[in-house]
Parts: sequence; C-alpha cells; structure tokens
Amino acid sequence: MKSLFSIILLTFITFSGVAQESYRIEYTIRLDQQLKDFIRDTSQEEMDQHTRKRLSDYLDMEGKASIRTWVTSEKVLTKFHPVGESTQLVDKKNNKVYLLDSVSQRYAGLPEDVQTSVIKATILQETAEIAGISCKAAILEATNDAMNTGNMTYKVWYTENLPKVYWKDYQFLAEVPGAVLRLAVDGYTYEAIRVKKENINPEIFSIPHNYKETDVEALTLLLDPHAEDMDLGEDRIAFMESGNTLYGIKNEKNEVLAKPQFVTITPYHDDVAIATLPEDAAVLIDLNGQIIDGERYDYIDFFLHRDAYLFSKNGKTSLMDKQGKQIWPHAYDQVESSGQKYAIVMEGEQMGIIDHDGNSVVPLAPRGIDQCDQYHYISDTGNGPKVYTIVDEKLVFEGYDIILLTGEKDLFVVSKDADSFGLANKNGELILPMEYSYITPFSNGRASVMKDNAEDEYYINTKGEQILEDDTI
Repeated sequence: MKSLFSIILLTFITFSGVAQESYRIEYTIRLDQQLKDFIRDTSQEEMDQHTRKRLSDYLDMEGKASIRTWVTSEKVLTKFHPVGESTQLVDKKNNKVYLLDSVSQRYAGLPEDVQTSVIKATILQETAEIAGISCKAAILEATNDAMNTGNMTYKVWYTENLPKVYWKDYQFLAEVPGAVLRLAVDGYTYEAIRVKKENINPEIFSIPHNYKETDVEALTLLLDPHAEDMDLGEDRIAFMESGNTLYGIKNEKNEVLAKPQFVTITPYHDDVAIATLPEDAAVLIDLNGQIIDGERYDYIDFFLHRDAYLFSKNGKTSLMDKQGKQIWPHAYDQVESSGQKYAIVMEGEQMGIIDHDGNSVVPLAPRGIDQCDQYHYISDTGNGPKVYTIVDEKLVFEGYDIILLTGEKDLFVVSKDADSFGLANKNGELILPMEYSYITPFSNGRASVMKDNAEDEYYINTKGEQILEDDTI
C-alpha cells in the first residue's frame, strides 16, 4: 500500500522527520440516519439483545470520546469504550499487536494470521477540516479478515502530518500514508474530535513489568464480551447458557454462583470484578457475583496507581475502593491521570491538579492545564504556555510557542514555530538549539533526537551531549 499511495500521491511524506513526536487522538463513533432508523424500527425479536446494546452504546457515546489513542511513529496505544473497554498496544516497527488488561494485569499477543490489505485506493479532490486539521479524502477497497466481512469499501480522511493510527480490526489503515481522522463504512463513522500534541511518557507504550503473559482466549472477554465460558481468574468462570445472552458466574467445580444477568464481566482483581448490566449500568461484583454495596454507575475503570476504581455517576467522576467507598473527597467533570503522582481534574471551565489520594495540589481555577509530572505543570490561558512548579505554583519560565515536559526535573522541550525543537533548562535558557525535528522524553537519563533535515537519530544525555545507545547513564 505504501507503493500504491506513492504512485497516486505526487508528494508522499514519510515520517522519518517526526519519528518520535507523540500525540493523543480521541475519536467518537457516529451512526448515519439510515442505521438509526433501522434500530428504531427493528423489533426486539428481530435484533438480538447484544447487537441492540452495542448500537445503543454507540448512540449514547455520539460526540464523546469512545476511542482514545496515543501515537508515535513506532507505537499506538488504543483504549476502547464502551464496547469491551479493552486496550490494544501496536508495535508498528515489529508488526505486533497486544491486548492488555489492567484489572488482571495480564497481556496476550494477538494472532498474526489476520491478513488485511488495500486492494484499490482512489484519491479524491475532497478535503475536510477535522479536529482543526486539514485532511485529504480517499476511497479504499480493502479486505478485512479480522472482521470476517470480505472486501469492504471505506471512505477515509487522512493527514500526512501525523503518524499512522490503526488497531487490529482496521489494520489495513497502516497502509495509508498518515493518520486517518475520519473513517466511514456501512453506516458507521469514526471521527477524531480532539488531536493534541503531547509529551507522552514512552513507558505507556511498554507492557508493564508486573503483567503476566497469557493466551488470547483468557482475555477474549475484553475483545468479545459475549464469548462463552471465559476464565475470570480466582477460580471464577463466566458462562452463558444456551438460548441466553447474559453471563453468569460459576467456579471450576461447575457450581453456579450467580445466574446469568451480566452483559460483560472483567477478570477478577483482588476478589472484585467490573460488570455491566442490561440497563447499561456498571457495577462492582464480588466473587459470588453479588453487586457490592448495591450501587450502579455510569462507568467504572480500574485505577492502577491506587489499586482502586475510577467511577462516573450522574456525570461526575471520582475514585472508590473495592468496597464502593469513595476515596476522593470530591467528584469532577473529568479526570485525567498523569500516570505518576498526580491527576489533572476539570470542573466546568476550571482545571486543577490533585494527588492520588484526592488532595488538592493545584487548586481549581479558570485555566488550561496541558501536562503535569511530579515537578511541574504547563498551563496556557491563551497567551502561550507557561511552566509552573507543582509545590508552590511559582512561574518557572515562558516565552515559547510550545513547551513540553521531558520527565526530567529541570529540562523542557521548547519550540518557537512547532517545527524545530530545542531543549531548555529551568531558566528557559537553551542548552540545545532549536535545530531538531524532535526530542523525545528522557528515560533513564537518555533521550533520542533527530536534527532538522537529517535521516538518522542519535541519543543525548541530560546535558545535551551526544552519547552511544548503550552508554551507561
């Protein structure tokens, strides 16, 4: 497909120049009016419960982020909600796809026998602005063995200025020379609603060291919530009776502990699992399938950093323990964990930072907070980004169009034009000139960089000095 697009496009852009730039892209799923009418006009008898539930979920999530991706030139991390609420990690360089489950802390490599490819591509004159980015349009005829649909026709809008984004069901999108920000097929449209350049910690693209490898079947419940007899761990099995479309729970002795009543069940973690009910409510359940504290929620997700659960109820998000007791003293409109010590929270037009115990670290105020780590946060109120200390909110420096955190206490990636990047210290002084296409976050005191118009990357230490890849830091 790279060659196919190379022939069709007069200017094919590769990503060697933005190899390690990182972005977060959020997609929503929309249904066209014909499909909506079909759902409305189809009786309960004509459409099975799970299909109706899935389509209803899509309708409920219209305009909201149902697919979140973090992407570089080499990796893609994708989280899916509400269907399955699974996570996929794509290693583009080695053509590997992994499924991860944060609850059971297990992972599995997905089969490599799924062949997807573009048979025909037609570039259109049509363009569109999607999430603030200008995109080209194309019609693709592709095979999609993963979805068992044979040849399908897809209309895509893509930009060559972002790294490729794809996941297993749409693996053929890897052949498009850029990120697909809108995909339309068979009544469904996947469309990016937010695209944000972020200084992403590269560790999120790694399988956590405490995760155990398992086979795909053990994690199929996340990929296909309606598979039968799935191992939930801790001597618990999800089963589905003949003629039923809901899950119950039994033990390995085949003793039924909970009758079929759940649409989905995650694997158990510390004697607790997350399940969903037919009325689209999320619940915590114990080993006997009993709903803990009898509470229903709009959404529940495992929060690894506190071994607890993020939950949403009545549009507000907070954290609770496995008994359903709220840990944080407050609930917020939106919570975004930094993955380290803190979480960025939003309440109306105000944003702030809390620690993982829910204590306010940076009070809510009418401002934007783009990033934070254990040392600093970056805020932009419309006059350009500014770096502040977390502890006392002192202004560190400003004066650049882009400022990104690096994972090091007193080092920052900066840019004046969003094309060339340099490295600045805590005083805003350049220790590397703005001559680089990218500078990655530091990991173990080492970052990779590439100079503008160069073809090869190399490594630097925290002093900005070139080092060898295997140099001890």
